[in-house]
Amino acid sequence: MQTHALGEKENTGSHQKKQELVQLLRSINEQLVSSDLSEEAMADASHQLASIHNRLSGFSERTYQAVFAPSDDEESAELGYNAKTLQGLYTPVSGCCNAVAPEVTYFTESSGSGDRVSARVCYGKAFEGGPGLVHGGFIAALFDELFGVVQHQKELPSMTASLTLRYVKPTPLHTELRYEAWEVETRGRKSTMKAVLKNGDDVLVEAEALFVTVLRKNYQKLVDRRVAG
Repeated sequence: MQTHALGEKENTGSHQKKQELVQLLRSINEQLVSSDLSEEAMADASHQLASIHNRLSGFSERTYQAVFAPSDDEESAELGYNAKTLQGLYTPVSGCCNAVAPEVTYFTESSGSGDRVSARVCYGKAFEGGPGLVHGGFIAALFDELFGVVQHQKELPSMTASLTLRYVKPTPLHTELRYEAWEVETRGRKSTMKAVLKNGDDVLVEAEALFVTVLRKNYQKLVDRRVAG
């Protein structure tokens, strides 16, 4: 089996600095939800964070970069693919430049049974639902994101039509977990996929999704609306 990392972090310029800041914010949030902090410590931290907030305010909005861009040929129905935004630096589910997301690493795997896309993640207390367990909503969100990555591998702009989960066993916090997703069938613009969440060899959650490829003109309308603000 061959394994390749996807969506590797940017290691230069502003993205590197932003990722360092995001890691600090994630750590702060983990401390907030897991520690009984003193009022004095919280008041001091609030004062410092207010200063940092003011320092970061007033900058221009970042330039939006779509994963798929229109072809240079206006008559073409194709969309050019921008692999650098495969993972999505700013997605709230797994973006390495978004502090609300857990730290996620994606991989592709090629074997005799076909290609799969997997994700490795360890959820901290900020993602707790039941006692010591990962909140099911966050589990579902990463399944949805992973299915999207499968479609991105095909260089197709697609969206979720349906997502079904079966929670087999409780999912523990502070444990390295592995998501695995693969395509089952494609009919026209519709793709059916399946996935599992594992702790070692134990299957914790099973998922199935139907994604629909978005027509170029409809995707471009979404991009134009986003850019326009």
